[in-house]
Amino acid sequence: MNNAAWVSYVLTTPEKISLQRPTPQEENTFLFPNRAYEETLQISGEKFRDLQHLKTFCGDEVKAYFDNLKYEKKENK
Repeated sequence: MNNAAWVSYVLTTPEKISLQRPTPQEENTFLFPNRAYEETLQISGEKFRDLQHLKTFCGDEVKAYFDNLKYEKKENK
């Protein structure tokens, strides 16, 4: 634990922050970035089994999501 006094600080003024301002036609809109993947990635079978156990503590919507996850049927050990 350090009980010493603060000897320095950093403040950034708004003028120093470089923010890209939206053009007028983009006002009040949000552009999503391109998708990194076209399809849902698979999780391991072990992770899927863990989620099946954990879903007992979740609501129905989450349970349905966990049930529909893609996972590897065979484990590579």
